[in-house]
Amino acid sequence: MGIEVALFSELPPVRSGVAEYTHVLARELSRRGYRVTVYTETPVSTSPAEYSISHGRSLRYQGLPPHAVPLYQIGNFPAARKILPFVLTYPGILTLHDLFIGYNRLRDYGRVFMKDEWADEFDTVLGKPLGNRLTWLIERGVGLAYIPRFLPLYESLLRASFRVIAHNPDAARELRGTPWGTRVRFIPMGLWNSPQTRRPGVERIRNWRRSLNLPEGALVFGMFGILSRYKRVPSVFAVIKALRDSGTPAYLLCMGHAGDGPDVRTLAVQYGVQEYVRVCLNASREAYILGLFACDVGLSLRFPPMGECSLSTLEMMAAGLPVIMLQHRYNAHFPPGTCIRIPPTRELPELVQAARFLAACPSSRREVGIKAARYAINHHRLETMIEGYAGLIEEFHTRPDSHRLRSFRSPRHLRPLGERAYETWRAREAVPLPCRDFTRRARAILHRTEPYGRRPVERGSS
Repeated sequence: MGIEVALFSELPPVRSGVAEYTHVLARELSRRGYRVTVYTETPVSTSPAEYSISHGRSLRYQGLPPHAVPLYQIGNFPAARKILPFVLTYPGILTLHDLFIGYNRLRDYGRVFMKDEWADEFDTVLGKPLGNRLTWLIERGVGLAYIPRFLPLYESLLRASFRVIAHNPDAARELRGTPWGTRVRFIPMGLWNSPQTRRPGVERIRNWRRSLNLPEGALVFGMFGILSRYKRVPSVFAVIKALRDSGTPAYLLCMGHAGDGPDVRTLAVQYGVQEYVRVCLNASREAYILGLFACDVGLSLRFPPMGECSLSTLEMMAAGLPVIMLQHRYNAHFPPGTCIRIPPTRELPELVQAARFLAACPSSRREVGIKAARYAINHHRLETMIEGYAGLIEEFHTRPDSHRLRSFRSPRHLRPLGERAYETWRAREAVPLPCRDFTRRARAILHRTEPYGRRPVERGSS
């Protein structure tokens, strides 16, 4: 009998990269002899033959199987908040698909607070009294300035887990700078449906472009994945308009799934480029592959970054597309010449310049695309990812009894940051910290009985 594995995540038909990732991971581990059970909140009508599926709520009454190896998939998706209690109670192997998760999005994105989505995380990590207090502050627009990036959820997950997997090497390097960095492992994300292995014929690609009313000789830009507001869609529309005004026959193909924010078609009408935008939502995998090869240039403009390893970006690179992306510390690992990075401080003019350069130089498009495909195919093999998981499962299963992690329960107060994490956080924050003991100060803020009436003053403001 193989080792029993309890995998916590979402599954298809949920429209997300993590859902499909979980299905492939469970399938490949089962083929290696592991007995995999996926615990999910997703209503799944049929169970695959390779692994079992169980509803996550049953664990709240039964507990985790005593000899199972827990695998957790955490990222910016709603089901993550339901997985958190198990991560903190049953230490195991945690995969962080996004480095900054949960309420850290509130600070980075400035989006409206969604109580139902994050309140449970506060209660789980901070305890009920402080969790309720932080929720109350954020609902009034006060608490965001006091939420650092590393505390408390970020630190608690590292402290609670046996091993933490990061698919982004730059994110893994940042995690290793924390007091629990020795638990972090970098495993490259594997491409389980590499576009090159299913490359369609030239005539078929031409016919598919004609079906979308894309004329011969048009320069087609492609955006793939979840089409959320963070993909900088308005900037892309501005680029298409600028290229059309200069005489370049530019078109935009959007494929994937609808995210939060305004509808792509509605935005296209507002920018006056609806005639040059093609939107294909919830397309089949076959159509998705055709869309990749029907494009000339790929766009990966998600900003601000969350420390993720973008599957859609890797698929565009594997298809041989030159990909334009915004420059930040989480895509610094791409070798020179495999992509085109532009500074976010001058996003629109640099994006227009890069698009015009690629439009005028087909040879440069081919050169960057060939390097990108070679990098993605050689460095992101599915076999490498599964071998990495298998090694950690064996390490967890054979660890000495004296080193077994006990059940982890987060205390009802904030923990002080490690020295290096504290300095990193302080250097990034816009709000100066007058007190070095953040734990004492944060607790004082959360325990106030009256609203904190004055918002912190940002640096440089009077």
